[in-house]
Amino acid sequence: MESLIGKYVTYPEASIQGGLRTKSIFKSSIENQPLVTIITVVYNRRKKLKRAIESVLGQSYQNIEYILIDGGSTDGTLEVIKEYEDKIDYYISQEDKGIYNAMNKGLQLARGEYIGIVNSDDYFDINAVKCSIEKILENGADYSGALSQYVDIKGRPTMLLPLSHFDERAIFSIQPCGHATMFVSRKCFEAIGLYDEKYRIVADFKMQLLLIKEGFKHCTVNQVIHYFETDGVSANNTKLNVQELVQLINEQNPNVSFQEAETVIDLAWGFPIHRNQLVHLKSLMRRDYFTERQKVYLAEALIEKIHWQFQHQVWIDGREIGQSDLELGPLEKKIQEEKKGGENLQDNLYPVSEEDKDINLISQIKNDCMHTNYKKSFSKRIRYITKQFIPLGLLILYWRIRNKYK
Repeated sequence: MESLIGKYVTYPEASIQGGLRTKSIFKSSIENQPLVTIITVVYNRRKKLKRAIESVLGQSYQNIEYILIDGGSTDGTLEVIKEYEDKIDYYISQEDKGIYNAMNKGLQLARGEYIGIVNSDDYFDINAVKCSIEKILENGADYSGALSQYVDIKGRPTMLLPLSHFDERAIFSIQPCGHATMFVSRKCFEAIGLYDEKYRIVADFKMQLLLIKEGFKHCTVNQVIHYFETDGVSANNTKLNVQELVQLINEQNPNVSFQEAETVIDLAWGFPIHRNQLVHLKSLMRRDYFTERQKVYLAEALIEKIHWQFQHQVWIDGREIGQSDLELGPLEKKIQEEKKGGENLQDNLYPVSEEDKDINLISQIKNDCMHTNYKKSFSKRIRYITKQFIPLGLLILYWRIRNKYK
């Protein structure tokens, strides 16, 4: 079978191309330094691109092949690329069908044993490649993930993207790690294929899920190696992101309904939980096709979220009693605005603490999960959370006593 990765030396029918390859200069792996391909896809990012390029060319790891895929920019981006023509291994400039189509072109040109991707708005720490490849080789891993730092347009740190679960729980979380912190072996891409171009935002998450599903070994780098500027497509389109995540969850788990998938995302992203969503979560955790670990993960996340809503007196539509909008963070405001634009939330304006049915569902969900093999660790978590948030524990106790003596 023909190889998907590195199938081209130069891209077919590329009218604009350049770099070392066009001069018949090629790189290869050397002892203790496997060749690493880094791909940058770009479209009309002249002002930001130079920072990304220099972060790659300035890496402390020496054996790097750098490929740039330009989508036919019209703002002078190509001129910036040509400034580095004697240092870039290969570049093309032609119209593409979106960011994942451009990434796939890069994969088809990649000759490295490991492949990483950094977008034009982002940049690497100077030791990003070195510490990642060293960790992969030390652990005999197939791919790595690390910490990513969000920055604003002025480069000021805003939020740290932590590492999450590299197992079956990943489908219920946002991502195991930032896509650009990953260095993935060629054999992984050969096994799982190229990025799924039907998605505009979440094809990288699907790639991560496939790596987990196929059982490839991962390792983690517990330091920031990548800086992500929150000004890109996925950062500025929360609604589309949620829609595609719902579609992806349904694709990976066909028996999960649209409403159930949406509920899981609301829980993972920290959105306030609605009354009917508790019913969906209860239904999900009684399905035979989810593992016990997945069920416990959902239950713990739900209980912690409901505790938070009780503690902060959050209404079901996301408003906080006694707090002004000025006290909400910019992401929370954006999410609320987009959700309000998509549905009428006025029907759900009631305090969580006044809805006994919600307490009933939480209690039932907790009891369902207590019958799993994770009973001991889960019960410890319940006791810990109850100690931290006494009001909810009292409310559950009150509900049980009230129903017993009706």
